[in-house]
Order: sequence, then C-alpha cells, then structure tokens
Amino acid sequence: MAQTDFIDVEPLRETFAQYCGHGDGTIKPVKTIMMVGAVFNDRNLGFDLDSENDPFAFMDDKHYLQSVLAALKDKNIPVDPDFEIDVVNIKQEYGGLDFLNPQLGLKADLIISCFIYAFNGPNGKAYAKEVAPWARATQVSPNHFDKDAWYDAAERTGAFIIATIGSLEEISLSQFEHSTKKDNYQLVHNANDTKIMIDRVAGASNALKI
Repeated sequence: MAQTDFIDVEPLRETFAQYCGHGDGTIKPVKTIMMVGAVFNDRNLGFDLDSENDPFAFMDDKHYLQSVLAALKDKNIPVDPDFEIDVVNIKQEYGGLDFLNPQLGLKADLIISCFIYAFNGPNGKAYAKEVAPWARATQVSPNHFDKDAWYDAAERTGAFIIATIGSLEEISLSQFEHSTKKDNYQLVHNANDTKIMIDRVAGASNALKI
C-alpha cells in the first residue's frame, strides 16, 4: 500500500507495464515512487489536459512518469510491476505535504521532482512570494532556501534514485547535491530535460558498470 492515498495507481501500472520487471537481482527494483510537486485530478495523476491540443500537455505528470520509467528501463534499472506512488505536494488541494519538512516521515526508492521552481538568482526569495495563477509554484516550503535542504530531505526518504525534469528555473540535481559531500550521486541519464542520478552508497552505480 502507498503511504498516501491521493491517486489510483492501478491504471498507471497497467499503462506502464512495459517498463516494469524484477530484473536479474543485481539492483534492487524500484517499488515506492515519490512524486514531489505532482498534482492530481479526481484521483488521477496529473492535470486533466488534452494531450493533442493543450500546449502544456508535456508538463503532465503522467508523461513525465513515463519518461522516467523508460529511462530506467534503458539503463536496466528494474521497476516492480506493483510499484506504489506517493504524491507529495505542499499545496493543500494536492495533499498539503511538505517534502522538506523533517517530520514528513515518508520513505521511497525513487524520488521524482516534478517541475518545482528553484527561484534561483538574487531576486529568488522575493519572486517566490509572488503568485503565478498558472504555475505550480504558488506556495513555497519555509525550508526551500535552507542549505542542503533538498539533499537532507532525499536522504530521509532512503531513496537511491533521484529524477528531475526541466530547465535551470526548476529544482534539478544541483539542489539534491550536498554542499560539501562530493560525488555522492552519479548521473546516469541526461536527455530531453530529464536527469536521473544514482546514489553511489547504495551500490547501484557500481552494478550498472557506468
């Protein structure tokens, strides 16, 4: 069972079954997927967008999940066919869970950061307070700008894979890297604005022989 109960995962298992499998035992299969910043509509993951006519359809969380699962399969990283998905979004309409809150207490094998704005630059904190009606970034964690906040939050989940998407404006792998602990993660995929890195400590990067 998922730790949260915001979406119906069975349709996603059926849709993305082609990307799943138990592997050869070399690498622990991904079982629990935490989608940070994801949204849902009537227990369906993502916005209710027309994929053919909506210019923002590429930002749909289902599309992004598919991209990540496809990349993992390409790297021979197994995903359990009975995977679970937890949506963690600070906005109340999407569950009100703050990923950066040390008391969150949720665990995961894979973290997917879904279009979360980083608010980089000299005016970042001021800009974070503005409200953009169409954007997901209308609420910001009080820990958003804390040193190593994203790294620490990921460590608390126990995840051994982190995936991010988007441009420099969004949370990316640099936010998940520790300020002083170097080479904790290894980049294994970087294409189409999707980046995936593996925790070296978990041993997966050695198993991948990258």
